[in-house]
Amino acid sequence: MITAVFWDIKNFSELSETLVTRDNLLVEFLQEWYRISKKTIFKFEGSLDKFMGDGIMALFGVPSKDENESQAAINAVKCALELREKFEEQREKWIKIWKPYGRGRVIDINLRCGIHTGMVIYGNMGTDKNDQLTAIGTNINIASRFEEVANPNKIVISSQTEMLVKEYFRLNEIDHVDLKNHYGKFQAFEVMGSKT
Repeated sequence: MITAVFWDIKNFSELSETLVTRDNLLVEFLQEWYRISKKTIFKFEGSLDKFMGDGIMALFGVPSKDENESQAAINAVKCALELREKFEEQREKWIKIWKPYGRGRVIDINLRCGIHTGMVIYGNMGTDKNDQLTAIGTNINIASRFEEVANPNKIVISSQTEMLVKEYFRLNEIDHVDLKNHYGKFQAFEVMGSKT
């Protein structure tokens, strides 16, 4: 089993529209965000799967099949908490930079995060000219859907992840959620912080 984590910047498209004449500032922001994210994911022994526009996908617990599943999930949540703090610092800095070019307004951006643990298919999904180690399967899709239901600046985890990390983090059970293209209600938890 692996723990998949998805991050997305809410309202980034709207921000792009207000800064259409200064797109270089958006590129510089994303480049900085990518550097911060990559460093933080590696710090917690995660694998950066891919950047997707203003979104990020990371995996914890691969490629080693011997890694403790609980520790991989704990590392994923620790990473999400630290990245949330780093994003807030970066956001405050860049809002000041964007403000003079926002045509009278600057869109407030926030980070959303979804985390889910489960079995996946992991391997090289690329071509003979372009290697791409990644994970696919229903549980990757579910992790992505948990990110989509997360409110701004929130980290939402599945019950499968909750079972592995509940001794280490303060969690708040939230209403069962509907996940796009998945039947039934899913139990979800918001990560409030570390217990230590």
